[in-house]
Amino acid sequence: MRTIKNTAGFTLLEVMAVVVILGLMAATATLIYMNQVSKARVSEAKLQISEYKKAVDAYRLDHGNRIPDSLEHLCETDEYNNETMGPYLEKVVKDPWGNDYIYITSGKTFEIKSLGADGDAGGEDTDKDISSKD
Repeated sequence: MRTIKNTAGFTLLEVMAVVVILGLMAATATLIYMNQVSKARVSEAKLQISEYKKAVDAYRLDHGNRIPDSLEHLCETDEYNNETMGPYLEKVVKDPWGNDYIYITSGKTFEIKSLGADGDAGGEDTDKDISSKD
C-alpha cells in the first residue's frame, strides 16, 4: 500500500516567521505615527501662541500701548476712550498637552509660553518649552 504525503499548507515555522514580520511592521508603524502626533502637537502649540500674540498686539494697538493683565482679559469687552473694544479672543484654551499657557508681562513686554509635553521648564524635543519670543 502506498501512502500519499500531504504537502499542502504552511509549517509552524513559516507561520511564526510571518507573525514576527507583521509584529515588527506594526511596531514600526506605531512609532512613526506617535512621532508624527508629537510633532503635530508642537506645531499646534506654536500656532496657538501665535494667535494669542496677535490678539495681545491688537489689544495693545487699541488701548494706547497697554498690555492686558491676562490672556483671559482678551476674551472680554471693555471701554477705552469712550469706545467699546474687544473681545480679541473667543476663549483661552489649554495647550495640546492639557496645560495652561503661561502669560508673563512686565507691563511693557509680554511672553506667552507652553512648557511642552513634560509640563516642566526646559527639556528637549517635544518636552522643549515653546515661547512667543522664539
